[in-house]
Amino acid sequence: MEKGKGQLQQLQEDADQVVVIMQKNFNKVGEREEKLEELDKRADALLETGKQFRKSTRKLKQKTETENARLRCKNWRVIAGVVALIIIITIVIIIIIAVLWPR
Repeated sequence: MEKGKGQLQQLQEDADQVVVIMQKNFNKVGEREEKLEELDKRADALLETGKQFRKSTRKLKQKTETENARLRCKNWRVIAGVVALIIIITIVIIIIIAVLWPR
């Protein structure tokens, strides 16, 4: 009977060890689940930040393109004005020379 009691006690100790191991595993699963939930929240936040970044860059691109077009138009007006001024000055000089030039 002693031998049977020893085996039974050994089996009980083994079972207790298995219970402890299972409890540790269960706790680890809970910790992992918490970490995964936190990671999921961070991923969602990052995704939202990415969407906002994309939206703001599109707005900035549109604003920049509009500003560039406005400046190009302004540059062409200045160039056209300078060319017109040169043409007018040239015509005036030709007229003055024609009038004042002795024949």
